[in-house]
Amino acid sequence: MPRYLILVLALLTLGRVAVAADPVFDLAAIAAPPLAMEVTSRTEADGIVTEELRFFAGMVGETRMEIFAFFCYPVGAKALPAFIWNQGGLGRASTWFPLLGAKRGYAAMCIDFPLPGYRSTGSLPITSGIKILDDPHQMPIYHGAVALLRAVQLLQSRPEVDPEKVGMCGSSWGGFYTCMMAGIDPRLKAASSMFGCGHLEEGSPWLLPGLPAAQAEQWRKTLDPAPRLTQRAIPLGLFTGTNDHFYWLNNAVATIGGAKGPTHMSLLPNWDHGLTEILDDQVFGWLDVHLKGAPAFNTVTPVTLRREGQALFAEWTWAGPRPVASAELAISYGPGGNWQNRYWLTIPAKVTGAQCQAVLPEASSVALVIG
Repeated sequence: MPRYLILVLALLTLGRVAVAADPVFDLAAIAAPPLAMEVTSRTEADGIVTEELRFFAGMVGETRMEIFAFFCYPVGAKALPAFIWNQGGLGRASTWFPLLGAKRGYAAMCIDFPLPGYRSTGSLPITSGIKILDDPHQMPIYHGAVALLRAVQLLQSRPEVDPEKVGMCGSSWGGFYTCMMAGIDPRLKAASSMFGCGHLEEGSPWLLPGLPAAQAEQWRKTLDPAPRLTQRAIPLGLFTGTNDHFYWLNNAVATIGGAKGPTHMSLLPNWDHGLTEILDDQVFGWLDVHLKGAPAFNTVTPVTLRREGQALFAEWTWAGPRPVASAELAISYGPGGNWQNRYWLTIPAKVTGAQCQAVLPEASSVALVIG
């Protein structure tokens, strides 16, 4: 008889929870200095205003960290929902995603992180690898988070923005920061990540398995996003491929599984650090639900197995306001691991009302199953 390890992706909905003071980020002290915001350029085209601006984020040693950003919003905007987009690879800020946001009815911002050669100052090697230090305030990742905390502060000060409807989204390194900020910043009301997640101490290109236990624990308790997400009930969406080589599937599932707020996870079988246009749009659709009142995403129950005669059925149910076009089962043989290279077989499932059902192939090995 085949053995199947069921990969459970559940939606967690909790009420208000008490949030302890962050172990690394002193939010009151970070917010205290004046932003000294300056708009250096303002243009208007096709009903959208685009601003180039700078603001003060804090000190890096003796250097002032001045952050460059693009900010886009519809002409005449007042009290709109807003989001910050964090670039994949923390690439230089562009207007692509802020303009996309403005066309969807948001006020949207994208910053230059304080990386070497960028328009922001600070010259920090954030993406050059993670070196664990005893003092996390000396790690470049810390200062990138401070820049985002100040960007949220700036958004809330603008008349175009509803300060109670600010979210964050991003891709890859930008998704990592999105998850991190979701756990740090209580002002954020929704977060949506492409690929990026927490639990990097469990294995990643930056923190490989075999990291000394003391360093792994130092990372986990200071700058990894996942522990913070267990403390804040923020809606979190995570959209990724099953074979992502930067953010491994086991870490992504653990990040979502431990999060306290409403969660959603879309997995694309056999994809590595890329998404289809449909899943790209879901990243922003998740923000629409929680910042603009769009219909909720559907939810699914965990997969269960049932034998009938010689056939083995995988079954799950769905609920929600959105019509279902199709259902699919993904199965990968072999024990957990080899996340970048394992193959996922996809099997169409029959949808009858709220129930989904697929027949599993006979097999003698353990397997992972996703409905």
